[in-house]
Amino acid sequence: MSKSYRLSLSLFMALLIAACACQKKSEAAKIEKVEQVEIATLVSELLNVNDDFNKAIHEKDLPTLLNLYDSNEMYWLPPNNSKSMGMNSVRDNYNFITSSPDVKLWHVVDKVFVGPNQKLATMMGSYHFRSSNPSIQGDDGKFFLTLAKEGSNWKIKSDIYNSDFPANGEKLLRDKPNVYIHTYASDAPGSVNAHLIITTEGIILVDALRTTSEAKKLAEVIKSFKKPLLAIIITHAHPDHFGGLEQIATVFPQVPIYSSLETKVDIATDKNGYIRSTKLFIGSDFGNNVPIPAKTIDSVLNLGSLELLFDTYRNGESESLNTFQIKSTDIVFASDLINNKMIPYLVEGHTANWLKHLDQFTQKYPPHSIVYPGHGAHGSIEELTAFQKEYITTIRNLVAIELQEKKNLNSESKKRIIKELNGKFGNLDGVTPSNSLNAMNVDAVEDELKKEKSNKNKM
Repeated sequence: MSKSYRLSLSLFMALLIAACACQKKSEAAKIEKVEQVEIATLVSELLNVNDDFNKAIHEKDLPTLLNLYDSNEMYWLPPNNSKSMGMNSVRDNYNFITSSPDVKLWHVVDKVFVGPNQKLATMMGSYHFRSSNPSIQGDDGKFFLTLAKEGSNWKIKSDIYNSDFPANGEKLLRDKPNVYIHTYASDAPGSVNAHLIITTEGIILVDALRTTSEAKKLAEVIKSFKKPLLAIIITHAHPDHFGGLEQIATVFPQVPIYSSLETKVDIATDKNGYIRSTKLFIGSDFGNNVPIPAKTIDSVLNLGSLELLFDTYRNGESESLNTFQIKSTDIVFASDLINNKMIPYLVEGHTANWLKHLDQFTQKYPPHSIVYPGHGAHGSIEELTAFQKEYITTIRNLVAIELQEKKNLNSESKKRIIKELNGKFGNLDGVTPSNSLNAMNVDAVEDELKKEKSNKNKM
């Protein structure tokens, strides 16, 4: 065999092997792409199941709701209750929910997992139970569903709920066994929290909601514990935290109301016009004669057997905002310094300071600390501060990028920013009932960044 023939044969074999390898790689890539498409389709189908669940609950449609479950083989564990097999307890539970006009329940999916055979899947997230009837206790927690595909439909085979509250409906402090926390969250949109710290001596109320109607419900919840109201703490001068104060003070006269001196002055003078604008927005449902806090908070406040340790953050989320820790516990009340997975209120234009405040806050407390925010469910300090920082940093970066090529944001620039925010964070509920909070935040951050640039140029 000639040398040139051997070289030609070697070259041909090399090209053939390379071609086969490329073909196998191409086929593997196609298979992987097909599998990704199939998984995406399955995830979409599973999310549709959750949408159907929420829709059936909203429309009070019991037959459609029960049809989502596997009637032959069903494991059911409702919040703070015993497990059961079969559909009877499922039917009884949802019959109550769908037949009660004043009851709401919805799921928010966080994660979906599809099994290797693509016939089994799990779906998990948070659930939220609300009722306008004060005698029915609201609840938040986590849900975990196992689903199996039967033909073209997914059926729920197990439904497990894990409430954030122990069976008595309250959150027990690990380090103080005789102290409990209960959170009353007003209805969305613009849901806001009022926290009850329940001790053997009585109850401490943290903030008083936005409206008179919600405060009436809150007052009934407070009375249901059959303990005296010891004190009311107003954390800052945004009306969604004190609009219901007149109603609470009417039901519980003589109860001392505490705030910082700055918050007291802001409520008394309405120097930022927040009370005036809120009244225009919600009308007579805002208190006509909001009581002015008579007691001033310093760094330490002793109420009954509890010692509350306060910090003040200025020119961040608001002009003055108080957070506090219950001494000898890992529980911290953050007010609106932190909001859990809700669009924050950046309109005061101090996001740079706000980010510094968040750093100070996380450095002050250990990573296992539990934070009770002004809006949204409580959670770990790391998780909640991470989300708050991410939203603020993201909107600042998006606005800064748009301002690189223009002096002012136009309508198209603002639309792009809002689209990016919605794409990254989803269509979150805002801390105010306004459906334009993202747009308001964009305007505020634009003004803030321009001022920062102007001040830098003057140096």
